[in-house]
Amino acid sequence: MMPIHDRMPAILSANDFDEWLDPANTDTETLRAMLRPAECGDMIAYPVSRAVNSSRNDSSTFVERV
Repeated sequence: MMPIHDRMPAILSANDFDEWLDPANTDTETLRAMLRPAECGDMIAYPVSRAVNSSRNDSSTFVERV
């Protein structure tokens, strides 16, 4: 991610969604274990519209390759 941005979002397995979002879950060890690198090949990078840089903009077209 470093060539694209200095921060990396949490990418969770679909199997972890419910446990991650459960406000009653305070088991930090279990939650931290969910924060692991995405599997190689699960993500691709491509240029998109610079409009994504402003929260005032909202369009599903911004994720299309430019």
